[in-house]
Amino acid sequence: PSIAVVLTGTTVMPPIAGLAPGSLVAALPPGGTTTRSLRISNTGESDLVWSLGGPGASGPAPLPSWVSAGASHGTTPPGGTTDVAVTLAAAFLGDGDHGQTISVYSNDPVHARLDTSLLLHVGEVAPDYLLVEPATLNLASNGQTIRASLQLPAALDPHDVIVSTVLLNGLLPPIP
Repeated sequence: PSIAVVLTGTTVMPPIAGLAPGSLVAALPPGGTTTRSLRISNTGESDLVWSLGGPGASGPAPLPSWVSAGASHGTTPPGGTTDVAVTLAAAFLGDGDHGQTISVYSNDPVHARLDTSLLLHVGEVAPDYLLVEPATLNLASNGQTIRASLQLPAALDPHDVIVSTVLLNGLLPPIP
């Protein structure tokens, strides 16, 4: 004998996770802090439940002491986004480059883990290009100013420059 069973129901489409930007880059003087933003998005049709941390074997690992996140977990509704503030602190770091991967783990069945890279440079940043005018200084002339134009490495945002830390020969600050 056979039995016919009729099943009815509705399909629940899963969440679809997204993470932007693909990398966070900052340069700080020793002891400085700055904040960047990560955007977690959900283009799926059900709630995206996520947690944030360092990459771990089965879930988020603690972030290093120089990185803190405004939220370590949350829920992003369908079609929504969640911005998470990521604060970088150079207080106890030596000069040089410091890297970290930030991972977002979620209930997205296809992209259960999304990563973004983080690079923090502490200390002096050498410009890619520097032009000083006039090219020759005449100390007997009446001019009292020079003009310097510089270009930062491509990954750095000129809006993040702390003008008071830009010094000529390590001594003279600019006049904004």
